[in-house]
Amino acid sequence: MRFKNALRLIFENFGCIYKILVYRIIVMIILVSLIAALIMPNILMIINSTQLDYIFILFKDFLKSILNGTVTGVYGEQFKNAFAAFYDFVRLKSGRIILSGFLLLAIFMVGRFLNGLSNFAMGGMINDHMSSLSHLGFIQALIRDIKSACIFQLAYVVISLVYDTLVIIICYNILFGLFGLFGLFAIFLASTAFVALIAIKLTFLSSIMPAMIADKMKLIPAVKSSLKMNKKQWSRLFATYAASVFLIMYINITMTIATFLSSILITIPLSLLLIICIQFVTYYTIHDKKYFINYDNIIIPKNLREDEKLLEDIDI
Repeated sequence: MRFKNALRLIFENFGCIYKILVYRIIVMIILVSLIAALIMPNILMIINSTQLDYIFILFKDFLKSILNGTVTGVYGEQFKNAFAAFYDFVRLKSGRIILSGFLLLAIFMVGRFLNGLSNFAMGGMINDHMSSLSHLGFIQALIRDIKSACIFQLAYVVISLVYDTLVIIICYNILFGLFGLFGLFAIFLASTAFVALIAIKLTFLSSIMPAMIADKMKLIPAVKSSLKMNKKQWSRLFATYAASVFLIMYINITMTIATFLSSILITIPLSLLLIICIQFVTYYTIHDKKYFINYDNIIIPKNLREDEKLLEDIDI
C-alpha cells in the first residue's frame, strides 16, 4: 500500500521533475567548471607527459610486432623501463596529484550537498501536497526550508560518505574475494549485498527529512524519531526500500543502455522522487497522519477513522 501510494504521488507531482532537472543541470555545469579549472590541468599534465606518450608508442609497436610475427623479448625490458620512468614522473608530481584528489573529493561533496538541497525542497513540495494539496514553487520551497535543508544535508553527506565507502569496500571484497570460489555467482552475491546495505541505510534514515519538514523537528529529535521503529515497521520498510532499489537499478540501467545515456535526465530525478514519496508516505502512516493523494483520494489512518467514529457517536 505504501509503495502504491508513493507511485500515485509521483503521478500527481510529476510536474516538479523538470524544475529539479533544471536545478541539477545548473549544479552539474558548476561542478564540471570547477573540475575543468582546478583538476584538468593536472590530469592533462599526466596525459601529455612524454613518459606516458612513450608507453603508448611502445604498446602500439608491440601490437604491430605481434601481428607481423616479429615480436621479441626486448619489449619486456623496454616496458619495464618505460613504466619505471612514468612512475618516477608521477612521484615527482605527487603533490599536485594528491591535491587534485582532495579537490575532486571536495567537489564531489559540494555536488552531493547542492543536489541534496533540491531533494529537501522536493520533500517540502511533496509534504505540501500531502498535507493540504497546496503546490509551492521549487524556488520558493528551496528558500523557505534552506536553513533546515543545509543542516540536514551537512549531516547526511557526512553519514553517506562514510557508509557508502564501507558499502563499496564490502561489495568489492565479496565480488573479488569470492569470485574464484563461486565464479559469476559472486556478482549476484555482491549486487544483492549492495541492494540490502543501501536499503538498510534508507530504512534507518527514512523519517529524518519528513520529521524536519512535516513536524518542524530539529535534526537530533528527527534522528531519534527515525530510529524509533518497531520490528514490524522496520521489516516492512526494509522490504519496500529493497524492492525500490532493485526497481530503480533495473530501470536506470536498462533505459541508459537503450537510450545511450539520454534517459538519465528523467529516470534519476524520478528515482529520487520515488524514494522521497516513500519516505513521506511511511512517515505519515507511522505517525497516523491523514494525507491527500488528490482531491478525490484522502488516506485516513485507522486510528483517526476510529476516533472520528467515536466523536460521531457522542450526542452533544
